[in-house]
Amino acid sequence: MEPQKKQKQIEDLLNKLSNAVSCTADSVIICDRAGKIEYANPAFEKLTGYTADEVIGKTPQILKSGKHDHSFYDNLWSAILSGKVFRGEFINKTKLGILYCQAETITPIIDESGNVTSFVSTGRDISEHKKLEQTMMERESERRFRIMADTAPVMIWMTDTELSFNYFNKGWLDYSGNKLEHEIGDGWVKGVHDEDIDLVLNDFVSKLKSREKFSMEFRLKRYDGEFRWFLNTGAPRFVNDDDFLGYIGSCVDITERRMAEEAIRSIIEKHADGILIVDMEGIVRFTNPSAEAIFRRKKEKLIGENFGMPAVTGKRTELDIVRATGEAGIAEMRVDKTEWDGKTAHLVSLRDITKRKMAEESLRLSEASLAEAQRIAHMGDWDWDVPNNKLRWSDEIYSIFRLEDHGLLDSYEDFLSFVHPDDKEFVTKSVDDALRGKKNYSIDHRIVLPNGAERVVHEKAEVTFNVEGKPLRMKGTLQDITESRMIEIELFKAQKLESVGILAGGIAHDFNNILAGILGNTNLAMINSKGAPELDETLSKIETATMRAKDLTQQLLTFSKGGAPVKKTINVIEFIKESAGFAVRGANVRCDYQIPDDLWSVEADEGQLNQVINNLVINASQAMPKGGIINLAAENIDEQSSPTISSLKKGIYVKISIIDHGIGIQKEHLANIFDPYFTTKQKGSGLGLATSYSIVKNHGGIIIPESLPGKGATFNIFLPASSKLVEEKSAGKKDMLAGSGKILVMDDEEIIRDMTKQLLGFIGYDVECAKDGVEAIELYKSAKANCKPFDIVIMDLTVPGGMGGEEAVTKLREFDNNVKTIVFSGYSNNPILSDYKKYGFDGVITKPFKIEEFNKVIHETMAAG
Repeated sequence: MEPQKKQKQIEDLLNKLSNAVSCTADSVIICDRAGKIEYANPAFEKLTGYTADEVIGKTPQILKSGKHDHSFYDNLWSAILSGKVFRGEFINKTKLGILYCQAETITPIIDESGNVTSFVSTGRDISEHKKLEQTMMERESERRFRIMADTAPVMIWMTDTELSFNYFNKGWLDYSGNKLEHEIGDGWVKGVHDEDIDLVLNDFVSKLKSREKFSMEFRLKRYDGEFRWFLNTGAPRFVNDDDFLGYIGSCVDITERRMAEEAIRSIIEKHADGILIVDMEGIVRFTNPSAEAIFRRKKEKLIGENFGMPAVTGKRTELDIVRATGEAGIAEMRVDKTEWDGKTAHLVSLRDITKRKMAEESLRLSEASLAEAQRIAHMGDWDWDVPNNKLRWSDEIYSIFRLEDHGLLDSYEDFLSFVHPDDKEFVTKSVDDALRGKKNYSIDHRIVLPNGAERVVHEKAEVTFNVEGKPLRMKGTLQDITESRMIEIELFKAQKLESVGILAGGIAHDFNNILAGILGNTNLAMINSKGAPELDETLSKIETATMRAKDLTQQLLTFSKGGAPVKKTINVIEFIKESAGFAVRGANVRCDYQIPDDLWSVEADEGQLNQVINNLVINASQAMPKGGIINLAAENIDEQSSPTISSLKKGIYVKISIIDHGIGIQKEHLANIFDPYFTTKQKGSGLGLATSYSIVKNHGGIIIPESLPGKGATFNIFLPASSKLVEEKSAGKKDMLAGSGKILVMDDEEIIRDMTKQLLGFIGYDVECAKDGVEAIELYKSAKANCKPFDIVIMDLTVPGGMGGEEAVTKLREFDNNVKTIVFSGYSNNPILSDYKKYGFDGVITKPFKIEEFNKVIHETMAAG
């Protein structure tokens, strides 16, 4: 064919192809190898809004919508640059910013050498098809959702964008017994328990408004009227990640779980091991009595403390502990995951193994000190030649078994003869399991001594086997843990003692109210006696007897585990002589005093410090059963001569020494005498010295014992000295300070109200009374509104079944922050009384009280700024 004719045919073909590309409904662009657009057809212009002139020389990036990540474009370029055709769907953006979906094919153009020279991209707008497809999917999704929701084993709810409940599934409607039209909106709230309604209406609604996931627990009424606990979980619904559609949530019945949690709490409270619940931030949220005993700290001190983040291993590890007394110890610890109040937490169980670890450590020190270490720990070791049935026991085991003849425990059967009959089957099985199962064992069991006494021992053992797997030797240790078991029993007794203490506190409070009535009316009688000497003397004796009764109630309150001491400045000289003299009354001992006249005063709770002196003097008396002299000495200790004790701050102190000449204290007992329940007496409780130590420590002081066996004992008490002057006790009647002003008295006891009104009225005050905090607040507000305000409000701290002073003073200060208040109570050990200003009061008086004391407090409170 002629060249001109062939060229003409090629040009005609190209014109046809060009017309076809220009007329096609699909968009077409041609790009060079660098991706720059060389050609764009009319369909492209119509679809994108760009003209061909606007895009030529640019890259298709002008169409990017941001809906595809970098990896999408990386894969595209990797394919077409390697000569492969790329097919896919793009979400692009027009010149006006409108998103559209396009099915696109990109074909590389390859020259004769196999190199990619350019790309042809053809695309078709499939936006409408995608919308139709999405609509169909949404309808199908909704149909499937309703089928799943109505067959789901949980109760499901939904809200609209206005947070109005518009859907409840069949499970919900079956549970409530109501129809959908009764539940939608806020109709479902009628089924919420009255005690949970505030939680639902406040917290629930606020959580819905947050547009965040949440969960909460409340009770919901079933169709038969029973309320059950539910875990309600909700989550916001969005479309296209930002259009809010409302909330969807589910309710799961957790009634059984709540009951189980309560049962677990009860079990933990009574568990012999120390149990702590530690949250995921490492803060202690719960502790049982056994843990309190391990740390020598009360529950109130442990809860809220940072325990740290224990590793959850499921195995027992060892933990170094520091007790409240500063004593170090070791506990065996196991940590497991648990739930507490609906949240993940750590369950930490602790067993005090301090004594056992001390013994084991001593055993490892050296072979030479082994026998001594075993004696100290009351632990022995043994070695059993299993094939020949020969036993070797250490000297300490013979001591534990109270055997002098070391030939009485030569065989396994000899040992079994000492095991308690009720434990013999258990011990035999443990040994057999170790021999057959090739495992170690650790058990507790009882033994019966030759004299018939029972002891509890702890045994640990491990077995050695030969190459054939037959047992050769069993080695182990045996420790007498009878005392430890006794402590566990004492801890159980302590729980009962706590109940008695609560009863004692209640009795003391009621008794103090009665004494207040007696003392107040006695004061009234003394005022009205008009100087009759015989009547005055009789009334004075009643007053003295009543104050002595107050001292007894104070001992009851201290026994009932009172709080911080209520201090006042006291004359130590008179106090020591009065307390010690009372303690030895009727005993075959007498007290000898070496006390300087210039002894400094101290600030102390008279009732609590009296208990300390009583305990130590009585102990000294009991240490000398044949009688004798107890020396009581005191001296001033300045900063230069202050003892160097880590727990004692540098300062000035009054040192009180109580010295007996009795049997003394054994060296091994001296470090334990202040431990709760430790005693060497046959009938002792082991609480006297522990209580005394606690009281002195709460006063900022310390007790230091000194003793040698057979040489007597000395207890040195260091108390911070005070520069305040002791109020002189005057003989006879004092001139009563006249009173003026309006006083409001609140007390639940009518006899106290009447007596107080008469006393204060006699002094010159205008008095009104209220039976509880609610009435007192109403009277105060009314008087203020009528421009006849009260100058001072006196309130009882505790009102059974009503609002007491602690709550009332807060509400009064919310109404009038300048209100002046005095708190008075029969619970003279309440921590509020020792730090009354912290709780909003301006003054304090404890029942029973003398009229002079009461009037003085009123005058001082009124005079305060």
